[in-house]
Amino acid sequence: MSTLSSLTGEGRAGGPLKLRLSGEVLGNTAIYQYSALNQRVRIDEGGNAEGFIYNQNAQRVSVWNVKNGVQMQGETYWGREPVEYTYTGHATYFHGDWLGTNRVQTPPAGMNSCSAYPTWPAN
Repeated sequence: MSTLSSLTGEGRAGGPLKLRLSGEVLGNTAIYQYSALNQRVRIDEGGNAEGFIYNQNAQRVSVWNVKNGVQMQGETYWGREPVEYTYTGHATYFHGDWLGTNRVQTPPAGMNSCSAYPTWPAN
């Protein structure tokens, strides 16, 4: 069971807000940093640090390891619709219908399967 024993915040005008959460969460203290637009831009927890990058539409497009600068996952958008998801270097592509509903996911090159998502009842 996790308990939160303290929550402190600090920030400066125009800079990121840092929140420090302390408690019995696996014995670690987590530090969350937020941008002026209230977007989480960094998490430091237990010696690991993750950074987040957003596009001009406030959509998270990248998660990366702060220590070694390696991208862990990413997303590509066409307007509001996601069209690609990348995790550890492997891309999955989303194909939607004319309403924007995700219907098919295509896996990375070299794989022979795809996933379809029917949303209408079978007869």
